[in-house]
Parts: sequence; C-alpha cells; structure tokens
Amino acid sequence: MELFKKKETLVSNIAYMAMMAAINVIFVLLASWIPGLLFIFVFILPLTSTIITYYCKKRYFIIYALSTIGLCCLFTMWDIGNTLFYVIPSIFSGFIFGLLIDKKVDPIWIILSAGIANFALSYAFIPLIQLMYNRDIVKDFATIFNLQNWEYINYLKHIVILLLALIQQTISFCVCYSQLPKLNMEIKTNNNEILIHILVISICFGLSILFAFMFPEFTYLFLLISIFLTVHLTIMTIINSNKWIKISLLVVTFIGIIIYACLAPAIRKITTEPLEFLGLYVFCILILIVSFVNK
Repeated sequence: MELFKKKETLVSNIAYMAMMAAINVIFVLLASWIPGLLFIFVFILPLTSTIITYYCKKRYFIIYALSTIGLCCLFTMWDIGNTLFYVIPSIFSGFIFGLLIDKKVDPIWIILSAGIANFALSYAFIPLIQLMYNRDIVKDFATIFNLQNWEYINYLKHIVILLLALIQQTISFCVCYSQLPKLNMEIKTNNNEILIHILVISICFGLSILFAFMFPEFTYLFLLISIFLTVHLTIMTIINSNKWIKISLLVVTFIGIIIYACLAPAIRKITTEPLEFLGLYVFCILILIVSFVNK
C-alpha cells in the first residue's frame, strides 16, 4: 500500500485509517505515561486526520473518527480527559483542514477555519472534564508558567486555547507544504485576497468593541484572529512589494507604536478591565492600509 496516494477501494481505505488510528492511540498512550510529551503531540495530532481526509473517501471518515475516539478512550480509560480535550478536536479540525485543501482553499483561511473549529470543540469539553475529574485543563498550562493564580486568568484561558489551535493548524500546513512532493498534495495559494482580510479584520474589530461591553473576557479572541491575519498579510506584502512599500511598513509600525502608547493609558482610565491591548488594532489598520495601497 502506497502511503501517500488517494485510496479508492474499501479495503485500502479501512487499512489506511486503521494505521492512522493506531498512531493516534500510541500518541495518547505515550502522553498519558509521560505527561511532558503531551505538549509536543498536541501539535501533531491534527495532521493524521488531515492526511486521512485528503487521501481517503470522505464518506468513510466517520468510521475513522469513531474508531479512533473509541480506541483512545479504551486504552486511557483511567483518564479520558486528554482524549476529550486534544484528540476529538484534533480529529475534526484535521478533517476540515484536509477537506479545504482538497477544495483548493487558500491556506490562511484553511488554517483559520480549522483553528476556530478546534478551539470551539476544545472549549466545549472543558466543563465536562472538570466535572468528571475536577481537572482544569487550562490551569495545567498556566501552572507551567506559574500563572495559575493570576488575577486575569480567565482572559488568558480563551487566548491560550485559540492560540494552541492556530499553532496546531499552522504546523499541519507547514508539514504538508514542505512535504508536498512526497505527500502528492496540491495547495493553492492566492495572495490577492486583501478585501477578504479587510472584511474579516473589520468584523473582528467590531466584535471586540461589542464584547468589551458585554463579555470582556472574550474580547481578545477577535484581536488574536486579527493579529494572525495581519502577520500573514505583512509577510505577503513584504514578499510581493517594492522597497517603498517595505519602507512604508516600517514607518506605519513606528506610527503605530506612538498611537498605541497614547491609547493604552486612555483605555486603562475608562475601564477596570485589562483591555488596553485592544490598542493593537492600530497596527492591524495601518498595515491593512499599506497592503491595500500595495495592491
């Protein structure tokens, strides 16, 4: 059986999915025995589902998903928290990732879509894990950096889960992209989607302002998405621009620092919530303007 080739028959599909399911089970078992490995495997898990989705028939994916979840729960029945928080979100975000690659969607939107799906599923299982094991998954991460007693840990919780999800999908993309000849994958890149960037960042900005009044703890989720898109846009602009645009990026960065330095204290004066970092939207807006001019 060729590893990286589209599977056409039922037998080849089942055999390939069984192999990938076994890899997931091994990862979870190792992570259960050696907890430190979890922080490595968490960034690899979505890749197996991405490969399954790309090479196997989509109609068989549910078999792979259910068998992988069942086996992981069976082999770690003493604590299925890792399966709930890491494996299940990785399986379905990997499916979205592989599906969008197959549909030739631009990589930045593949990463963002799969990352948001991973975040939503991970977040949904937190109360269940806490109820079953009295374990706060997010505090596990916070403890590593000695932040478990930080006053604003709830703000950090949402950011960490989304950031991990985006990093997972970015790593999946980097692996797929770097191994394209071996994986026989085709990823379409389109650097002319500036209007979509403007639309999404504008929506995120509006939602950040709205949530700042209603649910301030979630405000930075939209800022993180905007920063993620802005970093991508900056890289693409640098690659596809002349020296004057590059100089303009440096200039607006300097201007952004000055504006942010003025905005942050003003925001701190009008609210007791730690919302001064919303001033980072200044950089997003300025870089959007330069990128738009470049196009």
